[in-house]
Amino acid sequence: MKFSTAAKVLIAIVLMLAAGVLHIVFNVTDFFGRGADLRWVNTGRGVSYSMDSGPVFHGHEAPFFFMATRDGVRYASQLGESRWHTTLNLRRPIMRGRGSYIAVSEGDRGRVIHVFDANGLAFTETFEHPVHTFSINRNGFLSVILQMDDGYTVNIYHRQSAYSPMYRNPFIEADRPGILPVLTEVSDDGRVVVMGLLDIRGRLHSKIQFGYTYRGDGWGTDGIFAEFMLEDQMLLLLRKTGQNRLVAATDTQIIIYTRDANDGIRVTAEIPLHNQLTEMAFDESGRFAIALGTPNINEPAASALGTVYIFDANGTRIGTHEAGRRVTHLSMGHGAVIVGTDRNFSAVSVAGAPMWEYIALQDTRDFLFLENSDTVLIAGATRADVWRRQRTRYGEEADFFGIQGQ
Repeated sequence: MKFSTAAKVLIAIVLMLAAGVLHIVFNVTDFFGRGADLRWVNTGRGVSYSMDSGPVFHGHEAPFFFMATRDGVRYASQLGESRWHTTLNLRRPIMRGRGSYIAVSEGDRGRVIHVFDANGLAFTETFEHPVHTFSINRNGFLSVILQMDDGYTVNIYHRQSAYSPMYRNPFIEADRPGILPVLTEVSDDGRVVVMGLLDIRGRLHSKIQFGYTYRGDGWGTDGIFAEFMLEDQMLLLLRKTGQNRLVAATDTQIIIYTRDANDGIRVTAEIPLHNQLTEMAFDESGRFAIALGTPNINEPAASALGTVYIFDANGTRIGTHEAGRRVTHLSMGHGAVIVGTDRNFSAVSVAGAPMWEYIALQDTRDFLFLENSDTVLIAGATRADVWRRQRTRYGEEADFFGIQGQ
């Protein structure tokens, strides 16, 4: 059945009005009783950017946040003021953040990485070969996997060893055929590097190797002091979470390793996965949340699509949330988890108890906590605004139209 132009316009108006009503019900009037007389208010503070600038964000449970675009990197407060702004020419910025440090590359297969802290640019590394992947830890140790002409190399840098890697481990194809480094993490003190490797000789396997970054610690060896083989598993993620813990996620399980004072490694937890892992988030204390997608084939123990499990730093499940559909966003902070399903966002405690809900009128690029669980940064198409839940004041007008400036 075909509709006339007038009918199409009428349908569009009805849909917009319906979205506005939902926004008012959930975000302004608190019709369903969550938060009593609390409502969402756009503070009008934030930062603007062009639609094609490729903005990426990092928050660290503080009143400030990092933002990188094609034009550079800035550290802004929730009052909308930039503490500093470094102008750069980035093709399509890729950001990795941990605590108050971020690392920003110029884009896929870029050859430059800039490291920043809360005071601005810490150091820049320029490479002769393209960057395959990289990570940063909370003390500013940068680990980089470079794709060489004859294989790969894992390099580690710090501001005190800028322009020359403090650690280098080449994976030359002729020497180690079929062994590919895909992930790296560095301990907080910079002494230990963890490398995630794929073994593509025959059946696919993954390896996790723990090694020393300083030659003196290795006592004349190659520095590797522990290795774990994960047969028939694809390694997806490595994350150092503090207290000498490492979280490793594969396509079939999540494993937590703990390093003791004598550098012995033990498995603290093994969490089986019966669904595809669609999202994973961590907070500053080492707790983490996972969002589950489509059940794996022939898995009777699979969970429902959109299930979110929350774990403490030791891998014990402490909370559950059922989103009811595919989760497209997951972030953590201040003892809470933000779960996004397209334009619908819910905050739950780490025990899974509902805290608040928010419906965005526009597509969102990011949604993250700032200084507390009632203050968030919502990044839209051309602007990131700070929103806050606060008590309704008598005679105060409500914001009925969602994110401003989009």
